[in-house]
Amino acid sequence: MRIAAVGDSIFTSGFALIGAESFEIKNEEELNQILKKLIESSNYAVI
Repeated sequence: MRIAAVGDSIFTSGFALIGAESFEIKNEEELNQILKKLIESSNYAVI
């Protein structure tokens, strides 16, 4: 299982340094789409 960090570039950069896969978002619509995709994939232990 993997770890996903979702947020702005500053937030996700910190988690990327410790090995999390980062997903940068720019607005709420993009956040909803990415979260839905990550949850449905079942590949991530922590989001």
